[in-house]
Amino acid sequence: MNAKLYSFSSTAQPSETGRSVREWEKIADSYDWTGIRCSCAVGARHVPADFARLLAAQTAEEATGRGLLGDVAIHGLLSEAAVPVARMALAAFRDEELSVRALRTLTMLIINFTDGEADQEAIANGREDVGEECREVLREGIPLFYAGLAESVDTFVPQYLAQALRDLGEDPEKVQAAFNAGPR
Repeated sequence: MNAKLYSFSSTAQPSETGRSVREWEKIADSYDWTGIRCSCAVGARHVPADFARLLAAQTAEEATGRGLLGDVAIHGLLSEAAVPVARMALAAFRDEELSVRALRTLTMLIINFTDGEADQEAIANGREDVGEECREVLREGIPLFYAGLAESVDTFVPQYLAQALRDLGEDPEKVQAAFNAGPR
Protein backbone atom coordinates (compact mmCIF):
# COMPACT_ATOMS: atom_id res chain seq x y z
CA MET A 1 0.00 0.00 0.00
CA ASN A 2 1.42 3.38 -0.96
CA ALA A 3 0.83 6.25 1.41
CA LYS A 4 1.40 9.69 0.03
CA LEU A 5 1.92 12.14 2.84
CA TYR A 6 0.92 15.19 0.79
CA SER A 7 -1.44 15.81 -2.06
CA PHE A 8 0.97 17.99 -4.01
CA SER A 9 1.07 17.28 -7.72
CA SER A 10 4.16 15.62 -9.05
CA THR A 11 6.76 17.87 -10.63
CA ALA A 12 7.95 15.12 -12.94
CA GLN A 13 8.67 16.29 -16.47
CA PRO A 14 8.85 14.06 -19.55
CA SER A 15 12.39 13.31 -20.69
CA GLU A 16 13.58 12.88 -24.26
CA THR A 17 12.73 9.17 -23.94
CA GLY A 18 9.18 9.96 -22.80
CA ARG A 19 9.82 8.75 -19.25
CA SER A 20 9.05 11.27 -16.53
CA VAL A 21 12.10 12.74 -14.84
CA ARG A 22 11.38 13.36 -11.21
CA GLU A 23 12.76 16.38 -9.37
CA TRP A 24 15.07 14.32 -7.17
CA GLU A 25 16.51 12.70 -10.31
CA LYS A 26 17.23 16.11 -11.82
CA ILE A 27 19.07 17.03 -8.65
CA ALA A 28 21.01 13.75 -8.68
CA ASP A 29 21.91 14.23 -12.34
CA SER A 30 23.34 17.67 -11.60
CA TYR A 31 26.20 16.15 -9.55
CA ASP A 32 29.35 14.29 -10.57
CA TRP A 33 29.05 11.51 -7.99
CA THR A 34 32.48 10.10 -8.85
CA GLY A 35 34.07 13.18 -7.28
CA ILE A 36 31.97 13.19 -4.11
CA ARG A 37 33.10 11.38 -0.98
CA CYS A 38 30.98 9.24 1.28
CA SER A 39 31.99 6.98 4.13
CA CYS A 40 32.42 3.85 2.03
CA ALA A 41 35.59 2.94 0.20
CA VAL A 42 34.25 3.45 -3.33
CA GLY A 43 32.95 7.02 -3.12
CA ALA A 44 29.41 8.24 -3.68
CA ARG A 45 28.78 6.97 -7.21
CA HIS A 46 26.36 4.35 -5.79
CA VAL A 47 24.20 6.94 -4.00
CA PRO A 48 21.64 7.79 -6.75
CA ALA A 49 20.82 4.09 -7.30
CA ASP A 50 20.58 3.49 -3.55
CA PHE A 51 18.28 6.50 -3.24
CA ALA A 52 16.06 5.23 -6.07
CA ARG A 53 15.91 1.81 -4.39
CA LEU A 54 14.80 3.43 -1.12
CA LEU A 55 12.03 5.41 -2.79
CA ALA A 56 10.70 2.28 -4.51
CA ALA A 57 10.80 0.21 -1.29
CA GLN A 58 7.60 -1.47 -0.17
CA THR A 59 8.85 -3.66 2.70
CA ALA A 60 11.02 -3.10 5.74
CA GLU A 61 13.75 -5.23 4.14
CA GLU A 62 13.76 -3.06 1.02
CA ALA A 63 13.64 0.19 3.01
CA THR A 64 16.79 -0.25 5.09
CA GLY A 65 18.48 2.75 3.53
CA ARG A 66 21.48 0.62 2.48
CA GLY A 67 24.07 2.83 0.83
CA LEU A 68 22.63 5.95 2.48
CA LEU A 69 22.37 5.32 6.22
CA GLY A 70 25.84 4.08 7.02
CA ASP A 71 27.53 5.63 3.98
CA VAL A 72 26.20 9.19 3.68
CA ALA A 73 25.16 9.56 7.31
CA ILE A 74 26.47 7.46 10.19
CA HIS A 75 25.17 8.19 13.69
CA GLY A 76 25.08 11.94 13.11
CA LEU A 77 28.34 12.12 11.17
CA LEU A 78 27.85 13.36 7.64
CA SER A 79 29.99 12.78 4.59
CA GLU A 80 30.16 15.45 1.91
CA ALA A 81 27.58 13.44 -0.06
CA ALA A 82 25.02 14.46 2.56
CA VAL A 83 24.36 17.87 0.99
CA PRO A 84 23.19 16.62 -2.42
CA VAL A 85 21.29 13.79 -0.75
CA ALA A 86 19.54 16.32 1.52
CA ARG A 87 18.40 18.17 -1.62
CA MET A 88 17.20 14.90 -3.16
CA ALA A 89 15.46 13.90 0.09
CA LEU A 90 13.55 17.17 0.28
CA ALA A 91 12.43 16.84 -3.35
CA ALA A 92 11.34 13.24 -2.80
CA PHE A 93 9.56 14.11 0.44
CA ARG A 94 7.63 16.83 -1.37
CA ASP A 95 6.82 15.03 -4.62
CA GLU A 96 6.96 11.26 -4.37
CA GLU A 97 4.36 8.69 -3.46
CA LEU A 98 6.13 6.52 -0.90
CA SER A 99 5.27 3.44 1.05
CA VAL A 100 5.14 3.95 4.80
CA ARG A 101 8.39 1.98 5.12
CA ALA A 102 10.20 4.15 2.56
CA LEU A 103 8.82 7.31 4.13
CA ARG A 104 10.05 6.21 7.56
CA THR A 105 13.57 5.66 6.29
CA LEU A 106 13.55 8.89 4.29
CA THR A 107 12.53 10.88 7.37
CA MET A 108 15.15 9.04 9.42
CA LEU A 109 17.72 10.14 6.85
CA ILE A 110 16.40 13.70 7.09
CA ILE A 111 16.85 13.81 10.88
CA ASN A 112 20.42 12.61 10.43
CA PHE A 113 20.94 15.68 8.24
CA THR A 114 19.17 18.10 10.58
CA ASP A 115 21.14 16.89 13.60
CA GLY A 116 24.43 15.88 11.97
CA GLU A 117 27.90 17.32 11.70
CA ALA A 118 30.72 16.75 9.24
CA ASP A 119 32.64 13.50 9.58
CA GLN A 120 36.43 13.48 9.91
CA GLU A 121 37.03 12.99 6.20
CA ALA A 122 34.79 15.92 5.28
CA ILE A 123 36.59 18.10 7.85
CA ALA A 124 39.98 17.00 6.53
CA ASN A 125 38.84 18.04 3.04
CA GLY A 126 37.69 21.48 4.15
CA ARG A 127 33.99 20.59 4.34
CA GLU A 128 33.39 21.21 8.04
CA ASP A 129 30.17 23.05 7.12
CA VAL A 130 28.36 19.97 5.76
CA GLY A 131 25.93 19.81 8.68
CA GLU A 132 24.94 23.46 8.40
CA GLU A 133 24.61 23.15 4.61
CA CYS A 134 22.19 20.25 5.08
CA ARG A 135 20.15 22.21 7.62
CA GLU A 136 20.02 25.19 5.26
CA VAL A 137 18.66 22.96 2.48
CA LEU A 138 16.10 21.35 4.77
CA ARG A 139 14.85 24.64 6.23
CA GLU A 140 12.99 25.00 2.93
CA GLY A 141 11.00 21.93 3.99
CA ILE A 142 9.72 23.32 7.29
CA PRO A 143 6.16 23.90 5.98
CA LEU A 144 6.15 20.39 4.49
CA PHE A 145 7.31 18.89 7.77
CA TYR A 146 4.51 20.66 9.65
CA ALA A 147 2.03 19.38 7.07
CA GLY A 148 3.40 15.89 7.66
CA LEU A 149 2.74 16.25 11.37
CA ALA A 150 -0.84 17.21 10.61
CA GLU A 151 -1.51 14.46 8.08
CA SER A 152 0.56 11.37 8.86
CA VAL A 153 -1.18 8.54 10.67
CA ASP A 154 2.07 6.58 10.97
CA THR A 155 3.60 6.08 14.40
CA PHE A 156 7.22 6.96 13.60
CA VAL A 157 7.15 9.54 10.79
CA PRO A 158 5.61 12.32 12.93
CA GLN A 159 8.17 11.68 15.68
CA TYR A 160 10.98 12.01 13.14
CA LEU A 161 9.45 15.14 11.62
CA ALA A 162 9.02 16.74 15.04
CA GLN A 163 12.69 16.03 15.78
CA ALA A 164 13.72 17.53 12.43
CA LEU A 165 11.69 20.66 13.12
CA ARG A 166 13.27 21.10 16.55
CA ASP A 167 16.73 20.54 15.04
CA LEU A 168 15.97 23.24 12.47
CA GLY A 169 15.30 25.73 15.26
CA GLU A 170 11.52 25.68 15.34
CA ASP A 171 9.83 26.59 18.62
CA PRO A 172 9.49 23.32 20.59
CA GLU A 173 6.04 24.31 21.90
CA LYS A 174 4.78 25.02 18.38
CA VAL A 175 6.20 21.68 17.19
CA GLN A 176 4.57 19.84 20.10
CA ALA A 177 1.21 21.50 19.44
CA ALA A 178 1.39 20.50 15.76
CA PHE A 179 2.40 16.97 16.73
CA ASN A 180 -0.49 16.69 19.22
CA ALA A 181 -2.99 17.97 16.63
CA GLY A 182 -2.10 15.16 14.21
CA PRO A 183 -4.46 12.26 13.46
CA ARG A 184 -2.62 9.64 15.51
